[in-house]
Amino acid sequence: MGWFSWLYYMLLFFFISSSVSSSSIPLSSAPSPFPSFPSCHIDDSKALLQFKNSFSIDYTLANDYCGPDVRSPTISWESGTDCCGWSGVTCNDITDLLHLDIDDANFARDIPLELSYLSKLQTLEVCGGNQQLRLNTSTFERIVTNLTNLQILAFDFVDMSRDNPASLMNFSSSLNILQLCSLRELSLSYTNFSIDVLDLTRNLKSLDGLYLSNCSGQRTTTLPKIDSYNSTQISLSPHSSKNKSLGPVHWNFEYLLLDDNLLNGTIPNWLFALPSLKHLRLRNNKFTGHIPEFLTTSLIELSLGDNKLNGSIPISIFQLVNLTSLDLSSNSLSGFPQIDLSLNTLSSHNSISSKHSTNHSIFPNLECLRLSHTKIEGNIPEWIFKVGRDSLTYLNLSHNFLTHIDRFPWKNLQYLDLHSNILHGHLPIPPPSIKVFSISHNQLIGEVPSLICNLSSLEVLDLANNSLSGKLPPCIGNLSDNLSVLALRMNKFHGTIPTKLFAKKNMLRNLNLNGNEFEGSLP
Repeated sequence: MGWFSWLYYMLLFFFISSSVSSSSIPLSSAPSPFPSFPSCHIDDSKALLQFKNSFSIDYTLANDYCGPDVRSPTISWESGTDCCGWSGVTCNDITDLLHLDIDDANFARDIPLELSYLSKLQTLEVCGGNQQLRLNTSTFERIVTNLTNLQILAFDFVDMSRDNPASLMNFSSSLNILQLCSLRELSLSYTNFSIDVLDLTRNLKSLDGLYLSNCSGQRTTTLPKIDSYNSTQISLSPHSSKNKSLGPVHWNFEYLLLDDNLLNGTIPNWLFALPSLKHLRLRNNKFTGHIPEFLTTSLIELSLGDNKLNGSIPISIFQLVNLTSLDLSSNSLSGFPQIDLSLNTLSSHNSISSKHSTNHSIFPNLECLRLSHTKIEGNIPEWIFKVGRDSLTYLNLSHNFLTHIDRFPWKNLQYLDLHSNILHGHLPIPPPSIKVFSISHNQLIGEVPSLICNLSSLEVLDLANNSLSGKLPPCIGNLSDNLSVLALRMNKFHGTIPTKLFAKKNMLRNLNLNGNEFEGSLP
């Protein structure tokens, strides 16, 4: 069945039936948690079953883009059972369809114009997975014109490649001229959408989430330069091609995701001045120049990795005390802030002091820190040891020039990546909470200490390409309940492999031993 028939049965049910409606029909939702359900009429059950039988789902197209283990809720729709208890169906006294969530629909079809008939919708989320779904400009324009009650609009992984760049630009214009006063979230990730943040958002006064990850295709673009910004007015820079005031603009972004595009130029200062911004992702673009000063303290997530940023990290970054995730990896940054313990202050590479006290943990809530490919030399900077001692679970310092690490103060660290440095000395042992430990491609020597056997949660251990020697401690076999990857290649180990590693029901899936002097045979 095609999309029109699919929608026909959906509309037939929701607009003719008088006893049952679905306030939400997400194709990935779980069964209702309530222990009892209102009883539906047999005619309503028949309408839903007719809807179910009107299409087939091709599970060979399934993928994880739109969430793990996406399954059709219609599996639970069986004749003779109460339809109000079916997965994805919610019954109430209102016959309006308010929420429609089509995740990983697995249809190779155009998104139909008939979606625009659902004028009461508050949420419309479509995730095309392998981009089997297609959306053209005229359909999009009708949807945003008719669905004026929308609070959440998402077309992710939807193929727009058949539209030329000129008509893609019309998408911004469509949203620009509308008064979608209720729209709070707009997501057009992985759609080849042409990014123009100003045109896209200036009439969306309630918008707090803008998700435009990986949607520029092969087109490069820049973010606008702004002379001045406050909560009510935006003024463009004189050299801009749009040299005029845009009038009152309400920017209350909490989520601004622009990662994996071809954005270039420098990062505009106004991005770090948005007072409500909590999540900012600019990873994997082509930004150059310095990181601007931070004029807001609201950020929870900051992702600037995989750009071409240079210069020192501004001292004001330490004002972001609410950060839980920080990614500065794969840039050409220099002059990491240093801690002057005698002054209890932070200072930059030129020793200019700051009033920021270091009595307490830096970034006390940080859970994830990515600093790979950032040209850190010698010892790990002291301020890193003060980061999230109780909260940090993920730390990546790989591909730097670190020579020594003598302690791991993070109580709940689970992922530690130190590979491709020039660490020397004996193998350091991370805290017992660790699950993934990679320290390959360094210059470590000596034997593996038996303390490593205390890492009972360890799942991945990569010690490859060092100069470690001696026999493996027999107790390392006790890790087989969780250890799935063990990489020991290109060292100087000898002796036999502890047989406990291959105990019944062991989790070992990847074992690399080449380039050593082990003896005996493997089970």
